[in-house]
Amino acid sequence: MDSDSIKDLEIAAHVLTIARTHGISVKEAVQLYIQRVKWEKWEAEQQKQSDTSLSDSLKERLSPQKWKALMSYVRHHPSNEQLT
Repeated sequence: MDSDSIKDLEIAAHVLTIARTHGISVKEAVQLYIQRVKWEKWEAEQQKQSDTSLSDSLKERLSPQKWKALMSYVRHHPSNEQLT
């Protein structure tokens, strides 16, 4: 099986679980699942835009030298996973 088929099966199982858990039809469960996926994509896009606007705002307030120093620090600073 390729990964798309596995993902499709996971989605189908999830939708059937939603339908059984809430006592609704499979069609209604599919609609709920689609709404949830759309909502998650929208939230991710909003977060991305928020992060970008914060970065742009900070860049405007810092001098080019300070911005370059900050970016150098961020790129070379180890993540929490790397530290553990």
